[in-house]
Amino acid sequence: MPILKNSQKLILRKDTWANRANLIAYGEGLYYFTDLQTYAYYDGSQLHVPVFPLKNDGTGYLVPSLTAANAATYSQTGTTITVAATGHGLPQNNALANGSQVYLVIGSGLATSGWYTNFQCSNANTFTCTSTTSQTTTGTINTNTSETTITPLSVTLPGGILGIKGNYRSFIKLMMDTGAYPKTLKYYLGGTIVHQPVAFASGQITAEHQIMVSNCEDAAKQIGAAGGASAGLTYAQTSAFASASVDTTADQTISISCQLSTVNTYMLVKKLIIEVMPPRSI
Repeated sequence: MPILKNSQKLILRKDTWANRANLIAYGEGLYYFTDLQTYAYYDGSQLHVPVFPLKNDGTGYLVPSLTAANAATYSQTGTTITVAATGHGLPQNNALANGSQVYLVIGSGLATSGWYTNFQCSNANTFTCTSTTSQTTTGTINTNTSETTITPLSVTLPGGILGIKGNYRSFIKLMMDTGAYPKTLKYYLGGTIVHQPVAFASGQITAEHQIMVSNCEDAAKQIGAAGGASAGLTYAQTSAFASASVDTTADQTISISCQLSTVNTYMLVKKLIIEVMPPRSI
């Protein structure tokens, strides 16, 4: 980005990324994209967008697979839900887990399957969470070995932001239970898997994982590759890279899912950062 001389004026206007053509019609200047919460410089022919965070979430999202189908029960009074599941295997009195959102698969009663806030656990057989609906009800909870999308972590990658050679990278911190059972974490771009690590935990571990997804001289041709992982993580794919053909000239959803393979296991995604690295000019 060139340095403005004293005689030059700094043009600063703002709009959304989708309306960028309206901004650059004003000519050379510095512009602010309100939806991306970042600045970009237009030199009169090309737009220069810096690296910026698209997602930064440390809420914590816990996906448990509780004891055999409908053997776990819950009772709700007001907005507080108390779950009874003998030997649930979830982290107890854990600062990373407590306060997270938790995904419950409801078997019966008035509650519905979905995400509940403020997970709290202090013993091996019960835990509590909070519903947005106030009611009085009881029922059962199913085990969960189906793929579960962590919907609160889904985010839109704006169309055109990667050009033909841009990248984005995901940094994730997660925690898993003590069982040595497959726990699958999947990364998606526009509904297509771009990387799929599988974690085999030999003990309760806190792990880190990162991937980079890159456009390969084509806005509809990507390679996803791991950029590093903690001990205990192995990869399901047979090569070091995963390929995709997603049209990034259009808006696409970046999403993450996890899948457990047995009962009394869990995966907690505690922190996710998605950083967009546009090409030097668009």
